[in-house]
Amino acid sequence: PFTGQIAVLVQSAQDRYDVMNQSPSLVPYRTRKSLTAIGDFALRIWEWARTRWFPERTIERPLPLNEAYDITDKSLSRLLTSLKGNYDAVILYYHATSNEIDDVAEDPDEKYYRNKARDSGVHYIDSRVIYGAARWPNDIFEDDIHLSSEGSEYVAHFLYSWFIQNDFFSTAKK
Repeated sequence: PFTGQIAVLVQSAQDRYDVMNQSPSLVPYRTRKSLTAIGDFALRIWEWARTRWFPERTIERPLPLNEAYDITDKSLSRLLTSLKGNYDAVILYYHATSNEIDDVAEDPDEKYYRNKARDSGVHYIDSRVIYGAARWPNDIFEDDIHLSSEGSEYVAHFLYSWFIQNDFFSTAKK
């Protein structure tokens, strides 16, 4: 794995369950290690052909929500452990959708990520505070989920300022 000073892991509410509807053999979602880059390329071509000519065979039965949560929780724990071993500082960044910004009720997904960061010993940023402070959600989002270029720039400036404010560039240590 790569090593570095700061890793920012961006997670959304849907990251707790939507990936589980995909085939575990698909390259972006697979759960086993890659054998070779050439093998990945061949597998990707096979996946493309299979989904193009036999789409009825590629539909996966969704997992019950509690099973999906369990699988993604274990996966996130492994990922955070790996990042902590390879980076001086790890930040778990909860990315709220445009519909979640002004939700004043306690968001169970935000609470999950906040607690996961605390329990894993990593830093945490709740984007609802950042996006709400922007007060221009129509410009910050491209659609309900994805940031626009202006939104991405806004977040980049926020993160850079946050790194400076917390002195990450000179004091981050393993």
